[in-house]
Amino acid sequence: MPCTLYLGFEGVLHPNQVFFSTGGLPKLKAPGHKLFENNHFLEQILEAVPDTPIVIHSWWVYYVGYRAARERLPAVAQRQVIGATWPRNRVTRFKSKEPTPRSDWLIQDLARRRPQSVAIVDYDYRLVPTQLKDVAFILHGTQGLCSQEQCDALITLLREAPACSPLVPLGRKGTPASASNT
Repeated sequence: MPCTLYLGFEGVLHPNQVFFSTGGLPKLKAPGHKLFENNHFLEQILEAVPDTPIVIHSWWVYYVGYRAARERLPAVAQRQVIGATWPRNRVTRFKSKEPTPRSDWLIQDLARRRPQSVAIVDYDYRLVPTQLKDVAFILHGTQGLCSQEQCDALITLLREAPACSPLVPLGRKGTPASASNT
């Protein structure tokens, strides 16, 4: 079974200085950069590891919806997207009060999907559950996925990610459920 890639957009496919507003398209506040400027590196990775299922793990889904977020990816990536960590559909997202932290979306999605192995690519190490830090690929938030060396390292991670052994049911903040209930 291929490794499931949990893909952040902010700080990965473009700098993390994105301004989100309800009902409008996100705007990048990083002079000299553009949204999704690193998509070509994602394409290279997926050409090397073509059966990689992708789960979108990004605020883009909350603000513009799942389909619109997926459509920002290169075609090869769009075909491999199997879902998103944001747990609600487009209709309900603005009816809810404050959204839960993005780290909670990841924890809930991992518990629901129970992938055999995962790789997480993001810009913030704090958003990764403790027991998955060894399969997290953390990038510099203002540059993101911007070099061939990073692509090669992520390809290696996707090919060699250990199986979740077994994925411990997760409680809040990435701790095992039994530990979070004490």
